[in-house]
Amino acid sequence: MADKDGGKSFLERSAESLQQNAEQAGPAAGASYTLIGAILLLGGIGYAIDSWRGTSPWFLIGIAAGPETGTEVVLGMLAPLVAAGVSWVLTERIYARSPERLTGLMISGFAAKMVFFGGYVAVMLKVVGLRPVPFIASFTGYFIALYLFEALLLRRLFAGG
Repeated sequence: MADKDGGKSFLERSAESLQQNAEQAGPAAGASYTLIGAILLLGGIGYAIDSWRGTSPWFLIGIAAGPETGTEVVLGMLAPLVAAGVSWVLTERIYARSPERLTGLMISGFAAKMVFFGGYVAVMLKVVGLRPVPFIASFTGYFIALYLFEALLLRRLFAGG
């Protein structure tokens, strides 16, 4: 079903427009798609394993950490995961709209994360009563890994911008 625009159908024009927008979006979009793709792929694999085994989503974490430390490991990864995710989304949006505001955002974010992480660790250890060694090992490991990944994404973002 071709129309007036060069004999191309609506679907062909839409596909070309999508391709053009994806090419112009550059590295910022590529980093986002990579992150989203990894989450979907690994989440799908985890869901398939859980469905096959008849277990809950935390099955693999529990196996890897052991049943006695599973809670500490999950809660240790939670704050760094949330903070890195929110930080990356805000960074990408600000950089796309107004790159000169990014330094101010990163400084403010650093201060906010210091307060957030300090409060989170204090609550988890003193109020919730988690065992310190597995919690801090998990927290530190995820913190370093996620912020290293974020630094690589920033490098990729700046290289294309």
